[in-house]
Amino acid sequence: MAYSSGSKAQLGMAASGTVATERYEFLSENLTLAETIFNSQGIAGNRSQYSERTRQNIRTVSGSILLHPNSVELDVLLPRILGAAEVADVFSLAETLPTFTVVVDRVEKRFYYENCKVNRAIFRAQQGGPLELQLDIEGIDETVNATVFPTLSISTVGPYMFSDAVLNVVGTPYSFRDFEVVVDNQLIGDRHLNSLTRTALPEGGRLAQW
Repeated sequence: MAYSSGSKAQLGMAASGTVATERYEFLSENLTLAETIFNSQGIAGNRSQYSERTRQNIRTVSGSILLHPNSVELDVLLPRILGAAEVADVFSLAETLPTFTVVVDRVEKRFYYENCKVNRAIFRAQQGGPLELQLDIEGIDETVNATVFPTLSISTVGPYMFSDAVLNVVGTPYSFRDFEVVVDNQLIGDRHLNSLTRTALPEGGRLAQW
């Protein structure tokens, strides 16, 4: 009997649309569509509840992607985290964040998450290890189908390592053993305005922690 191996899973992204144009090596992902069902649970003369009196309710897409990024991948991901396009290796902040599509090939089927934004990005590393990036993503909806994942190459540039890091405070260099930097875009995720799915994912405040 044939079986599917998790090692055959693939992760892609795109600036828009439903076809991945970027492919990433990743450690894990848990993007999920959460859907609620409304039941009035009213008094009806007996202890039973009526399944006929339930309604489909709001749908939300949330989850995280964990990866060891390299310079090529961060050129694409940092503008999605910070908002502004790269200018000569400088990544500035912007008031709004770009949306993008995440495509996850879970072997049996492909899952498409459109109009996603980065809610939080966590950069961490410790001596002797690689840079780890956790992307906490919020999206609008999920589409599932059996379309073949496109043939795309993964960047073969090596990931950033802890030994690449440099820490300067007011011009003075310091040695350190580990670090964690969090960029929190504080997305507002409760905009289900006359809709089962989110109608928007507006940016809230912005918080940087380390």
